[in-house]
Amino acid sequence: MLGGLTVQNILFNFPHIGKHIKDVNRNIMKNQEMLHAFFKSSLELYQVLRKQRENLKGKAEEEEVVESRESENNQDSEGGFDDYNSNHSKHNNDVFGQQKNNDEEKELITVTLFDGQPYDNWMIKRLARDAIGYSVQRSGKFEWRFYNGYQHRRTAGLGNTNKAAHTR
Repeated sequence: MLGGLTVQNILFNFPHIGKHIKDVNRNIMKNQEMLHAFFKSSLELYQVLRKQRENLKGKAEEEEVVESRESENNQDSEGGFDDYNSNHSKHNNDVFGQQKNNDEEKELITVTLFDGQPYDNWMIKRLARDAIGYSVQRSGKFEWRFYNGYQHRRTAGLGNTNKAAHTR
């Protein structure tokens, strides 16, 4: 939860350091370093969010104890305990919003890369595994039709890449 929002996916489309490094091996290494740092940073964000959820849950549990004590002190002889139970449920919904299920607490990271060189040499799947223990959950083709007008530019010199969008 970040400012009241649940983060389920961190997205990085077409990452590249853009340094125009002519040495191919050094270029690959620098991009790997950038992606390694990105994966580490993404994991740190998810850890902060998990801690925030734990803290909110702890505060809610503390408030429940206080409410329970207040309710016990204010109960009348006509079944005030049932009134407490209904107020207690409303309080949980106010604090946490909708009930959570496993799908809502997934911690996904999506990276879009081109197929081919030099991107294949970045070994992104190994980077994710080695950096933070993540593995590929799903892999598929980038849906260009959803990004009408987008054109990939070369980072080493001006001009378009040698592949048209519809052929990638």
